[in-house]
Amino acid sequence: MTVSQLRPSVVLMDIHMPRRDGIWATARIKRTLPTVEVVGLSVLATEETRQLMLVAGATAVVSKEDAVEQLRSITTH
Repeated sequence: MTVSQLRPSVVLMDIHMPRRDGIWATARIKRTLPTVEVVGLSVLATEETRQLMLVAGATAVVSKEDAVEQLRSITTH
């Protein structure tokens, strides 16, 4: 299924994917569904990829390591 079919409120987007990257996918989602919040996730969230994701329309970019730590802290409370 596609984002257009599912119409979620939030999309967790991997920045590095085969064929098309998350930057391209984020820009496409934001063009067709501007109210969807996109949060970029990456093992290698460099400043360049962070900026490219934000320009594409992402709300935030988080490293996968930071995301795991944040989820752990949420689930242990």
